[in-house]
Amino acid sequence: MKKLIHVTGAIRPGGGPAGYLYNLKEMLVEFDVKSIAVKAFVESNKRGGLSSRKFKLITYAPQYLRIYALKGLLFLRAMKYLFDAFRLLRAQKKNEYYVFHDQMMAYAYSKITDREFSVMPHQPVELSKEVSMEYSIRYGVDFEEVYDFYADKEIQVYKRSQYIIVPHLKSLDAYFLNTRYGFNFDEKKIISIVSTVIEPEVKKNKEALRVELGIPKNKKIIGFIGRYTKNKGFDVFNELVNKSTGSESIFFISAGMGDIRAPINLNYKDLGWYEDVGSLINLCDLIVVPNLHAYFDLLPIEALLLNTPVVITPAGGSAFLIECFEDKGVYGFFGDFDLSQTLKLMETLILDKKLVERVFSKEAFINSQLSLFDRVFNGGKKQGC
Repeated sequence: MKKLIHVTGAIRPGGGPAGYLYNLKEMLVEFDVKSIAVKAFVESNKRGGLSSRKFKLITYAPQYLRIYALKGLLFLRAMKYLFDAFRLLRAQKKNEYYVFHDQMMAYAYSKITDREFSVMPHQPVELSKEVSMEYSIRYGVDFEEVYDFYADKEIQVYKRSQYIIVPHLKSLDAYFLNTRYGFNFDEKKIISIVSTVIEPEVKKNKEALRVELGIPKNKKIIGFIGRYTKNKGFDVFNELVNKSTGSESIFFISAGMGDIRAPINLNYKDLGWYEDVGSLINLCDLIVVPNLHAYFDLLPIEALLLNTPVVITPAGGSAFLIECFEDKGVYGFFGDFDLSQTLKLMETLILDKKLVERVFSKEAFINSQLSLFDRVFNGGKKQGC
């Protein structure tokens, strides 16, 4: 039997490739689909349980030696990818086809076989830029040196892959912008497939959680959930918080981690890493998602499923959410975030949860996966959202 296999290093509940494939694996079992599978080397049922601070030892090296220490550790990681690629190739049957959700794993695989494969990226910008920004901020190494190490390999993967799979055609809009590589994707290779989201579990009721967090009863709650980075728009959220000083009607909360510091404000509480995301979304009167760049953020959909309206920027795949759900629980900001306008939205946005469930239903997700299978093995028609 022909089989399409989605491959990644680890799966768990949450966002990114790990969360995407965790959801897919559960739904393949639920719908009894045998022709598609998920393969991961590590699995966890805990949200965010697989995250860690990578390469922490680099911070102990003198500044001038850090880039060499990093390159040494990247070499060891490359060896791990190569080892995993050999394991994958050895286990792969003649009628099986791999879709990689890790570009570097796909790169290693491409170096040891001529077999066709596809890749599904998950970053708001190219992997090379995201990793380089993280390492330069966290470890003080040179951005360009790290970028050069990754970019050539990432581009080779996109050129070598049979298809590039995305949740929306705009998901790759911020890839390789203003770089000397000048890479453009071959649009004929791009396939867009519908995503889905499992409604988050709400473990605590609103009032109990409000008391636990020490939030005044008379205040509306505006929330931010995600990485504290510029790409995620945490700097924009900080500006909203700072403008709220002295407000008697609103309170801000955020949950996440990142390189941008949380503000200090009497109308704000930073929760850091918070596992009970469902209860937190349910607590908020409004979720703000001010992405600078976006791939296809699932948080707004999670919020809508819990009847919490969202404000988002039209970045990447988020533009699709504005097209589908504007004035139905979603409001798009096309300029600077305005606090007074945000407050008005709390009173006027009306959710259409049934429409959200229909667009991102499990059935639509599985059907899109089956269409992908048909495209890969039988040359079926290109699918879109």
